[in-house]
Amino acid sequence: MLVPKLVLDSWNRVNARINDFCDHDLENSTKVLFVTDVHIGAENRHHIKQLQFIQELIKLNSVDYIINGGDIGLDVGESDDESKEVIEITKNNTQFNVPYLLLKGNHDFSKNVISDVQFNEVLNQWFLNIKDKTICDFVNKENSNSYGYFIDKTTNTKFLFLNTSEQYREYVIGKEQLEYVIDQLEKNTVQNLVILSHYCINKCGEWVKYPVQDKPEIATLKMVLKDFVEKKSGTANGYTWNFENSKGKLRLYLSGDSHFNNKSTQDGYLITCRQGSGGCDVENLPSGAIQDLFDKNEQCNFDILVINKKNEMKLFRVGEGEIKLDLEIK
Repeated sequence: MLVPKLVLDSWNRVNARINDFCDHDLENSTKVLFVTDVHIGAENRHHIKQLQFIQELIKLNSVDYIINGGDIGLDVGESDDESKEVIEITKNNTQFNVPYLLLKGNHDFSKNVISDVQFNEVLNQWFLNIKDKTICDFVNKENSNSYGYFIDKTTNTKFLFLNTSEQYREYVIGKEQLEYVIDQLEKNTVQNLVILSHYCINKCGEWVKYPVQDKPEIATLKMVLKDFVEKKSGTANGYTWNFENSKGKLRLYLSGDSHFNNKSTQDGYLITCRQGSGGCDVENLPSGAIQDLFDKNEQCNFDILVINKKNEMKLFRVGEGEIKLDLEIK
């Protein structure tokens, strides 16, 4: 497949900046490509091209992992035919030679249409293929709840995957998952912690029309993460935690869903949402949000998270926005 010149030129410029950022030592650095909200079941189906472009681009400049931030379909669960088609398209367009890890979004459900097992075989194919349990922990064999972690040994970074869409079209996390997060943070020993979910838990990622009040589980998660950053103990909504002896630093909370670009550091760590292929009506954008209006047939919106040997971390935008949307992570 021929990658459009606009995309290829952006890819080449970004990789040149990444090489400089890594002092031309990519072997001791880690590159994670983050794409989100592809919505391959959407009416025009042109979003599929973004995945096909990525297949070609990483042949030119490899990455270590590809992470999809959710909403691969629109909607998996609307009909039997569409569910099967989205799964087939996903299989055909995600044959990468590096781990391709998927988060569940609010559109990625198969309610009463196909079994969770069928869909989770697609969602979790790389997680389930990783046999080394010292670097990967997924909660159960099929992981119908889609949460767990992956540790990159090169940079001593834990990627903690959350499912913030555990109920159909809702933004919540279940009791067992929240307990799992607390346990993971209390026992954390790695230097860098990157948390990924579909839903942005900060107001910076919420459409104006979103509910004003957080669900109790999301509110608790926000308190947990803030206390982890401050290495404090706390209790709320029946949960108790103690991070006084926990190690590591929460560097980034990365999410999709919002269909625009925004960020916040109000709780002591960087949380950012990225646009992906979706769009949002202007009247629904929160303060500070930036939305890229681009020709989706000839452009891409995805990011590369890079951690270099100096333990510096930066998010690079490929496609519309490019340098202005690069983001340094302290």
